[in-house]
Amino acid sequence: MLDQLGYVSSKDLSSIKLLDPAVGSGAFFLNALERLLSSSKEFKFDVLKSLKNLTAVELDQNVSENLKEMLKEFFADNEILVDIKILNRMIVTNDFLLAEADEIHSEYDIIIGNPPYIRHEQIPDEKKTLYRNLFETFRHRSDIYIGFYEKALKLLSANGQLSFICSNRWMKTKYGQNLRDLISTHYSLDAIIDINDKQAFDQDVDAYASITLISNQFNDGFYHYAAIDDIELLNILDYTKTSSSYIRSPVNGNWNIGDDKSFHIADHYTSIEQQGYKLGIGVASGADKIFIGKDLPIEKDLLLPIITAREIMNGNITWKGRYIFNPYSELGGLVDLEKYPKAKQYLEEHSEVLKARHTAKKSNAASWYKTIDRIYPELTKQPKLLIPDMKRDGLFPIDNGKFYPHHNIYYVTHPQTKYLKLLGAFLISDFCKEQINLVSVKMRGGFSRWQSQNLRKILLPEMLSIDAQLQDSLITAYESKDVSTINELINKITQQTN
Repeated sequence: MLDQLGYVSSKDLSSIKLLDPAVGSGAFFLNALERLLSSSKEFKFDVLKSLKNLTAVELDQNVSENLKEMLKEFFADNEILVDIKILNRMIVTNDFLLAEADEIHSEYDIIIGNPPYIRHEQIPDEKKTLYRNLFETFRHRSDIYIGFYEKALKLLSANGQLSFICSNRWMKTKYGQNLRDLISTHYSLDAIIDINDKQAFDQDVDAYASITLISNQFNDGFYHYAAIDDIELLNILDYTKTSSSYIRSPVNGNWNIGDDKSFHIADHYTSIEQQGYKLGIGVASGADKIFIGKDLPIEKDLLLPIITAREIMNGNITWKGRYIFNPYSELGGLVDLEKYPKAKQYLEEHSEVLKARHTAKKSNAASWYKTIDRIYPELTKQPKLLIPDMKRDGLFPIDNGKFYPHHNIYYVTHPQTKYLKLLGAFLISDFCKEQINLVSVKMRGGFSRWQSQNLRKILLPEMLSIDAQLQDSLITAYESKDVSTINELINKITQQTN
């Protein structure tokens, strides 16, 4: 990353200002110091005077002190006398996002680092409030690195560059939208290098990392892209010779990262819902161990057969005989437990757990046995295409009207089952999987997320306008799980559209 930024010892580094906003054990910072020292020997400048150009920030006092000790050893090994005041100025012990200008000066030529990976729910509430007030990009359920990007970008000099290695979630999630907008309108995204290697971070995270290179200048959206499966390949990667693309107008709030084919799709095709389909998500109960089971001691007319993602394998449904208790009446509101003595006894046995749930606390006291989501029994009898959130095989079956979907399943309905099968054929095709991969965060293990927010971004030819014979062929291939034939047929359809 330092090479990428041009911070190399073969250049005169005497006046280049560098910042690491989350220095940790100093992986970037110590390497930068070694390069600065080598540069000083070649270009004959006083390295002590140039130390004022290097700044590192660390929140943890112990980690900060350990880094200072490492710097003392580094300078001692190189026979350089450094006053403690210089070390204290170089290493700022503070929260980077809250540090004042007298600690972190502006106009850095290079900002490099690995921002902390702290999920939204792990950030203390009082800090969330501070971050929201300070940063326009810190919205929705932002992870903490969003603030690091915004503050660091605003500290760049006129032609400065930033390189972070970080989770790539922000490129595709709702909470990353404001950051994407900021970069698209005020900066230049020069390179993205996706690293599909779990060893990219010291700690375990559930999304892959990307190295992102951003410049403090605006261009037309051209950037270089590369993806590697082994972090060691970074040693030999020349990303400037890899495939490149453009970021054009956002499609459904997302960056459109792809080739000309992607842009054609955006210009000429429409979404699933625009074609008359309805998209939904299964029920979240808030206490599955209580609400779901095989032999719940509850009146039968309050039980609905439920299907979960684990019961869908290779495009087949294997129901394990479990039911969900439906606490809602047909007239609206919750059922009267006085009319259902078995349900009343069972729920009262679990009342302590049920009343402690967030959904119960925020409702009135009488609603303590509600599920998080309202249950609509009529959905059980509707034919629906079932789409588990994460499935490697990417085969989606149709429930002909037997089950209620669990919250880890998204579903699509349409008045005609025939057209559910037609959509199913498209969704298991490479044509759709490529689109999902563009808009979905890639999870550990190579999984993409088939969430509703991603399904809504899939764009398709007008399926109901396709030649009837082609429709029938696609449906037949879907029923037999013949993905190869599906891909051939959809290629033919999309080529006709082109």
